[in-house]
This record gives sequence, structure tokens and C-alpha cells, in this order.
Amino acid sequence: MHDLINDLARYVAGDFCSRLTDDLEENIKCTILDKVRYASFTSSAYGASQKFKTLQKAKHLRKLLLELRYSRVLSFSGYVIFDLPNSIGELIHLRYLNLSGTWLKLLPESLSNLCNLQTLRLRNCRKLINLPVGIRKLINLRHLENSNTCQLHEMPSGIDQLTSLQTLSKVVVSKHGGFRLNDLGNLSLLAGSLAILDEYDGSLSKVLQQDLLEALRPQTNLTSLEIEFYKGDKFSSWVGDSSFTKLVKVSLRGCTHCKCLPSLGQLPALKHLSIRSMLEVKAVGTELCCKDCFPSLESLTFDDMPEWEEWTCLSSAGENECHFPLLRKLCISGCPKLKSIPALHLPSLSELKLEECSVGIAKCFYNLTSLNKLEFWQIIGLASLEDAFMQFPSGLEDITLRNCHQLKNFALQSLPTLSGLNRLRISFCSALSCLPKNKLLLPQLRHLEIFYCHKLNLTPEIVIEDTSTSIERLQIIGCPCLTALKGLRIFGCPKLGSLPKESLRNQLKLLRIDKCPLLEKRCLMDRDYWRMIEDIPCVGIGSDLQQVYTCLCIYFSY
Repeated sequence: MHDLINDLARYVAGDFCSRLTDDLEENIKCTILDKVRYASFTSSAYGASQKFKTLQKAKHLRKLLLELRYSRVLSFSGYVIFDLPNSIGELIHLRYLNLSGTWLKLLPESLSNLCNLQTLRLRNCRKLINLPVGIRKLINLRHLENSNTCQLHEMPSGIDQLTSLQTLSKVVVSKHGGFRLNDLGNLSLLAGSLAILDEYDGSLSKVLQQDLLEALRPQTNLTSLEIEFYKGDKFSSWVGDSSFTKLVKVSLRGCTHCKCLPSLGQLPALKHLSIRSMLEVKAVGTELCCKDCFPSLESLTFDDMPEWEEWTCLSSAGENECHFPLLRKLCISGCPKLKSIPALHLPSLSELKLEECSVGIAKCFYNLTSLNKLEFWQIIGLASLEDAFMQFPSGLEDITLRNCHQLKNFALQSLPTLSGLNRLRISFCSALSCLPKNKLLLPQLRHLEIFYCHKLNLTPEIVIEDTSTSIERLQIIGCPCLTALKGLRIFGCPKLGSLPKESLRNQLKLLRIDKCPLLEKRCLMDRDYWRMIEDIPCVGIGSDLQQVYTCLCIYFSY
């Protein structure tokens, strides 16, 4: 436009139109913004946010003309905007439009004119209630990200015409027309995760649910499958089909009417399998135990299966055994009726957790040469450690006993083989009354924790020999029977520099600290620990040892 014509246009527009320039100071000095109804903004590499700050003075602004007709990328992510102008449809060169986290309720129909758009991001648009009816015109759209759009209760028809779609976070199936479930059949390039929402009033029959799951058969390049709260009484034939050669993770949860599991053992790439809240499953057989089953499985979890009674696996030789060559983690939880399991060959198992199960399950494990972490939580019938394993795995490094209310004694006849154990945790074992009378010979033990064992009574001595130089943490909490503690000896701990102050404010009659130079300095008469220990009748610090009384002692060595 000729300069004279431009000047004339600006003169005619008067105070009601304004154009933001690259001169930020000139913008800030503008005093007529309170009258502006129409503003234009020319994009530049820097300073865009400063230009927009100027518009805060424009109380009557009606229209912002963006001279961005050749823009490829536009993002309003996180902005508090309530609507988009119809002029958004004029930006026909847009490839990427990000409206995530905005307060938009409606998208203008003109958005369907963006024929070159490849990515439309609507994540966390929690007030959004519709998509443009003409969205089917966006034939180049590859990514439609619409997760966390909780007010989006229906979607328009024609989604199936977007055959270039590779990402679709969520679809909403409605009884009132619009998107239909079989529209997914044409979207052969979809990858990633997809949430399917449907109106459900409780009237959907089991047969219809089975037909629905059958119709949802995904492409064979699927890598992760999660089925939750499925109400049919059996799974579709495609679940577990060996043609899913890239399937790495399977999770089945809350399928409360299914009486049997799908055949999953022939999935060649499956690494992680989780089965939870299958309330009517009573028996598991060849669907999980078959010839050459689970060649890649690394973690297996069974949880909340209260009716599960039997797990069998007949090998070709007729024996009840099963091989999991690469399994590293196994968890069986909430299966109180399960009494026995097949002979599992687990050469790679490193972590085993049993919770709310019968002690008989533990006895079914043997030759766990790679096991280094063991957890027993609320094991039914566990009165002593000998009730669990025929022989403790020699490579154990971490043992946890929790809520084992029938555990009365901590016999250690098998523990001397645990030369590598570095963590031992015992908690909420309400019947546990005593620890071993002999010395605890665990040379690599670094952490010992005893929590809320209310009947635990340390009648003789707990000794961690001074030959054990690796101990780092010892905690005894919530054991009220320890109130009779009269003596405390800390010996040979050269790196120990502090103690919990409350531990010195009890009925101690004897305190001995020797060969602990850092701690000894703090216990001298003019140092910070002295006021806490000066009332103890018998105190020995370093070489200044006084008379030693015969009393109950706990020994710490580091």
C-alpha cells in the first residue's frame, strides 16, 4: 500500500484501530488503547509477549487481525482463551495447531478449512464440548491429541475418513449418532494408546460386550494391551494370538465375570504380564503353562484373585512343571485359596513377593539360584522360617517379613548360609516374641529394621559383631517390650558420628562407647551430648570406662 494511502486509512480509522509495531517503547506510550476496537499484530522473531502485554490496556478490543497467513506453526498452549475467531480458518498453511490447556468450549467450523493441518493438540481442554462437524475435511491430519477432555461427550461422524491418522488419544461413542465404533476399522495407521468411551447404563449384555471386544481386534504391530473392567464372561479369540509378535505388555484387570484366562503363553515378545481382580477364576492351566511358553517373559503378577484354587501344568512327560526361562520378578498377592503351584523352573528369578497367600505356596519354590530379594506379606500359616523354604536361596540380599501375624520365632538354622544378605526388615509381626539367642552372623548386613513387633522381648542379647564393618542403618520402632532396656554398648564404630537424641532419654543404667572416636568427642563433658547422658549411673567413654553392671544390653558394631 502506498504510504499516502496507508496514512489516509489510519487517519480515517482514528482511535478505534491500532497496529502493534516492533517499537516496544512506542507501543507502551500509546495512550489511546482504551478506545481501540480493532488491532493488528505483525509477527516477529522476538518480543511477541511484550507486544501482547500492551493489549492489556485495550478494554474495548473486538478483533485482532494476525498477519500470519503463511504460518506453519501456531500454539496457544496454556493461554486463558475462551473462543477462537472464525478467521483461524484463513491460516490455510498451518501444519501444527496447539490449543492444549486453553479454556475453549467450542471450536469454530472454519477450523475444518485448514486442509494442510497435520497435528491438532487439544490435551487438557477440560471445557471443550465439541469438535468441528467438518473435521473429516482435514484429510492430512496425522495426530489428534484430545486426552483429558472430560466434557467432550460426543464426536462427529467422518472420523473414519481421516485415514492418515497415526495418533488418536480418545474417541467417544454415542447412541445419538456421530462417531461409531466400527469407524476405527479404516484407521489402519493408528499407534500408541487409545481410550474408548461409551455411554453405559448397565444394560449392556455380556454377549454384546464380547462382540464389542471382538470388533476391537487391533493391528498385529500392537506393543501394549490393557483390558480393564470388561464384563463379558470370556475373552475374544484374538487376545493372546501368536500373530501379535511385537506385543510386550499385557494387563488384565477387573474382568470380574471371566472364569478363565486367555491363552497368553504363545506371545513370543511378551515381557510383562499383570492379572488383577479376576474374581471368578478358579483354575489356571495350559493357558499359562504350555510347551515353550513365555520365551521372553520377565515379570508376572497375580493380584486379588480370591477364588483361585488350582494352577496346573502338564508337561509332555506328564509332570506338573513349567519353565519360565527369563522371568525376573514374580508376585502372587491376594490369592488365599491357592494351595499349590506347579514346579516352576525359574533360573533367572531375582525378586519374589508372596502376599496374602498360604505358606504352602512358598514350599513349591526350589532351586532359586538367582533370587536376591524376598518379600513375605501376611503369609497364612507361617509360624517360623522353616515353614517357608526347604532351603533358603543362598544368594539372598534382601528379606522383608510384614504382617506375618502367626510368626512366633525367628529361627536362624538356615540363615548362616546368607553371607550376602545386606537388608533385613521385620514389621507388624504381632506374635513375634524373640529373636535368636545365638549371634547374628550376617557379615554383609547393612540395614536392620524392626517395626511394631509388640511382643518382641530382647531377653538375652542382640549382637552385631564388631567384625561386621558394613552395617549402616539400624531401626527399632514400636516395640513396647523393649522398655526394660538397661544397657547400651556401642563398640568399634569409627565412622559413627551421631545418635537419635531420644534414644538417650530413657531408663538406661549403663552406656558404653568405645573405639568410636567421632561419637566419643560429642559425649565429653563440655560437648552437646553430655547433658543427655550425665544422669546415667554408669557411663564409659573411650578409655575412661567405669564399673560395668550386669544388665540387658544391645550391642551395635559398624
